[in-house]
Amino acid sequence: MAGRSRFIMGSSLQTHSSVIIYIAIVSVYVARPAFRSYTGLNLKWYWLSAVLFLLGYANMIYFNLTSHGGSIRWLSNKGYALEQHLSLSSYLTNVLNMITQILRSLGSNYGSHEHLWQYLNHPTFLLAVLLLVFGISLAAKKGSPALLPVWIIAGTLIIMPLVNKRFVFYLATRYTMPVLICCMLLAGQAAAHIFRQMPQYLGDRKYLAPLSLSLVVLLAACQFIPYSYYCISHLGSNESNRMTLQALNLACEMARYDKRLILLDKSLPIENQPLPYLMSLVSQPYREV
Repeated sequence: MAGRSRFIMGSSLQTHSSVIIYIAIVSVYVARPAFRSYTGLNLKWYWLSAVLFLLGYANMIYFNLTSHGGSIRWLSNKGYALEQHLSLSSYLTNVLNMITQILRSLGSNYGSHEHLWQYLNHPTFLLAVLLLVFGISLAAKKGSPALLPVWIIAGTLIIMPLVNKRFVFYLATRYTMPVLICCMLLAGQAAAHIFRQMPQYLGDRKYLAPLSLSLVVLLAACQFIPYSYYCISHLGSNESNRMTLQALNLACEMARYDKRLILLDKSLPIENQPLPYLMSLVSQPYREV
């Protein structure tokens, strides 16, 4: 199991550079003496895991050796997300923005406020915070290995704001998706614990099933209905990539027969400026102006 997990980690690192943060946290977690004594793993399994990790990442190791660090040089294209002027103030701002983004995602709060505390007026946001805190306390009582999601949340909150400044709801939530999944697991554990304790408060078990079903349906509706409205409201916006695809379509149509040089305006209000990459992908000559 440990070997397969390490191979998967080596493969997952190819999906996004932020994965290295989660790999580092998990590596420290499983290297702790408390984890080793709990699982009974000896040193040979750690060496095997390291070999399998390198095997999973082998194609990227080869690419970086032959391209003289191509992956590292590619980071220069991520200026829109990288924190390039790190200070205590910027770090704390990034931490606060990251916490706000995660809790908003967990509570399905798509309306924006200026301050974090203002979101506490939303019942779903408050419920998400309470369930998450309760879930963390339950994990702390159980100890290892139930604490791994807590380690991932805490470790990412410490490390990621040092290098990433882009914590914008909802588009950039993909950077923190593993943390959000851990939050969902902890909140779900808290909800399951509450459901298990219900019979002793209700007195009659016949009410437990319909009440639990009603709560699940209500929580699902609180998730999917706001998300659906949010997506519909952004269909015609830049965040849906519609503008980018229309511009690419138009450029390719104009240059279909004689391969005209397409001029790209750098000031176009397009998220992440993907047009240069897309133009290169379809072998369309272009110049940024």
